[in-house]
Amino acid sequence: MPAAALPGRATASSNPGAIGLSGWGNYPRVSTELLAPRTPAGAREHLIGRSGVVARGAGRAYGDAAIGTHSTISTRCLNRMRSFDAATGQLTVEAGVTIADILAAFEPRGFFLKVVPGTKFVTVGGAIAADVHGKNHHRDGGFGTIVESFRLALPGGEIVSCSRSENAALFMATLGGMGLTGMILEATLRLLPIETAWLRQDTRVAGNLEAAIDQLEGGASATYSVAWIDCLARGAALGRSLVYLAEHATRRDQELLGPELAPFPSPRMSRLSVPELFPGWLLNRVSMRASTSCTSAAALRSKAGSGSCIGIPISSRSTRSPTGTGSTAAAASCSINA
Repeated sequence: MPAAALPGRATASSNPGAIGLSGWGNYPRVSTELLAPRTPAGAREHLIGRSGVVARGAGRAYGDAAIGTHSTISTRCLNRMRSFDAATGQLTVEAGVTIADILAAFEPRGFFLKVVPGTKFVTVGGAIAADVHGKNHHRDGGFGTIVESFRLALPGGEIVSCSRSENAALFMATLGGMGLTGMILEATLRLLPIETAWLRQDTRVAGNLEAAIDQLEGGASATYSVAWIDCLARGAALGRSLVYLAEHATRRDQELLGPELAPFPSPRMSRLSVPELFPGWLLNRVSMRASTSCTSAAALRSKAGSGSCIGIPISSRSTRSPTGTGSTAAAASCSINA
């Protein structure tokens, strides 16, 4: 696999047969042998007789969690969808299929992943290994709650099936196990039926941190809840926030929000983007204070504090940075779930 096609960051290494690989945070950079099997059987073969090996998905882990000390097995070529049962919503995919792949294929058909993290550019295998969570963690738990079963290649090469009723202890240890129990080859997930691809969003302004906590606690019954917090505000405005509450919009909601809106609109690509290696000197107290002030002022001008409801396409809620925040720097603002 050429370095340009690798998830995360990759550079040449001084060790023969190895490359310098990093995670999404671009640190640390580790010299490792990169293997890219094209079949589950090939992945199993790479495990046999090797130590210091770990699986890697889309490279969105911040540190070195998805980099083996000796060998790293990429799952990006294990990207096939195996089967789908519309009656039960059960979808079986290989570990390298991304959440973006699933949304693109099934959202127009009226199905959604019940748990989606702040970025859709992660693999199913990685989502299981990290037991990622979304903005509905307080109600629906982590990604593991939608996993019905998976096939796991153990370090010795044995392939076992795991579920809540078969190899249950290994199943639970693998959810959030960060790849330490073996390599996930494929998984069966339970999708959520939806009537539209829209969210009905309620945006509320909180003048300080105490008010934000009150808003989050008051919105605990909402399916999705998250707060954008201005960490640079001082004095009485310390912790001023925008609290977002959302529900899946029904057909009736969609008609009320705008009869002309398509229930399942085609996703639109933003014309604006940020380079992967963002210049560090642009992220400073002055620029971040200006950014957070503009965000707060815009919310106040829209009178969001009145509890306004707007329609948001679901896919647009899962294309943010890996933190799930809408800000350019965690030093200036942060995002928390209820």
